[in-house]
Amino acid sequence: MSLEVKGLNKYYMLEAGLRSLVLDDVSFTFQTDENRGKIKTILAPFGAGKSTLLKIISALEMPSSGNIFLNDRVYDKSAGEIAFLPENPSSLPWFNVKENIGFALKTSSENKKI
Repeated sequence: MSLEVKGLNKYYMLEAGLRSLVLDDVSFTFQTDENRGKIKTILAPFGAGKSTLLKIISALEMPSSGNIFLNDRVYDKSAGEIAFLPENPSSLPWFNVKENIGFALKTSSENKKI
């Protein structure tokens, strides 16, 4: 399996009408088959856009430009193959970690059938 992020940019519009650039031309590739059992990580300082990047990869947010490819095909929200579980409790704080992951997987597979 391969995940490729290519030329990804993300900006938000501020109240004053200015653009705030969060991700600027981010590109990388993760090949999982050749490194099975290896852990991949993204390290950057606080506020560098890691969560924004992960939300874009999991199709919870749209990039301003650039593409994400999963197994050499464009990945978008309809694919539902990647789930994002935030570090802090979110909309389902009554679930434990395993239940939150199971819920995310179940929901993404049900959305794929639609």
